[in-house]
Amino acid sequence: MNLSNENVISDIQELAKIGYWTYDYKTTKFNYSKELISACLEEEYSDDLDFEHFLSFVYEDDRDKIINIVKSNSGLNNLNYTIECRLISATNKLKYIKIIVSKRLDIHGNLELVQGVLQDVTELRESQINLKIHQDRLSFAVDTVDMGVWEWDVEKDVSIISSNIFKIAQLPEDKILTQKTWSSQIHTEDAIVAREAINSCVSGKSLKYSCDYRYVKPDGETIWISSKGAAVSRDSNNKAIKMIGIIFDITERKMAEEKLRVSEKRLKDAQQLTMLGNWEINLETNNVYWSDELYRIYETTPMENPGCTKVFLNQVHKEDVENVRKNLEILHSGGNYTIICRINTFKGKIKYIEEHAYSIRNSEGDIIKYIG
Repeated sequence: MNLSNENVISDIQELAKIGYWTYDYKTTKFNYSKELISACLEEEYSDDLDFEHFLSFVYEDDRDKIINIVKSNSGLNNLNYTIECRLISATNKLKYIKIIVSKRLDIHGNLELVQGVLQDVTELRESQINLKIHQDRLSFAVDTVDMGVWEWDVEKDVSIISSNIFKIAQLPEDKILTQKTWSSQIHTEDAIVAREAINSCVSGKSLKYSCDYRYVKPDGETIWISSKGAAVSRDSNNKAIKMIGIIFDITERKMAEEKLRVSEKRLKDAQQLTMLGNWEINLETNNVYWSDELYRIYETTPMENPGCTKVFLNQVHKEDVENVRKNLEILHSGGNYTIICRINTFKGKIKYIEEHAYSIRNSEGDIIKYIG
């Protein structure tokens, strides 16, 4: 290939996004690679672009450092420079340019020529900026939600973890973390489940790893951890070589779930003791809820008879149906009612029940729910 061919040189410059330029001190002539300058400035030039015109496109905060290098006679001990600057193109696009500068002296030791290479590094810088933005967002998310990030070299059994994991697990930051040392702190009742979950992912039986377990800190405090991960590389046998993942401290959520579970059990026990059942009709979702005790009152199950208004009316004693219907009309118009009526259970018994029902409206005044 003949690299002296102008077309070949032009193609190479375009592919590599590079171009040459020179500045003659004696003539102040500014020569440049037209293809790259045109691409960066997004204007077409022949031979009419001088150095001052080029500077007008340079981001204002970056102009001085270019002027100081190109036009200054100082710093002759350092004839080579690499700088970056920003350009604002004719179409108002921001471009990042890397400039490699070399100064040439005449036979008397005076500057006679500045020459160099100019490269468009916009894509690289924008990707770095975007990466930094994503890293900052991830860091913010990690710090905000008590989340830690981990990377595990399965073969060496060495983990790299974020600072949040040291804080969550109460570990010294100089500690080398292995799967063995981490597993030793998992609550004994959860250790087998946690080990099977991660081993399944390591062996390739599952694509992802996800497990909630209790973790015992060095001071004896027990917290709940939610750990999720996946293999990023596997060997020829599909065994994981490296895994990455995250952990969350979900102690507050688990405590809230436990409180809710206890509360629901107490409510069920109280309803059973007092033979009190409750129901709810959500008009927005069309969902109907009957409590367990309500099914016991009717002597049936959700599988046999899903609770609904129709089931209720069908089981009302025929002598009380008209009174019940009138009260339902009051409820549907937004009112409340309290009635005593008889029902026929699904096992043939007659029971007297007392029912209290009322409607709930939203902020616009529309009825959205009935509760009884």
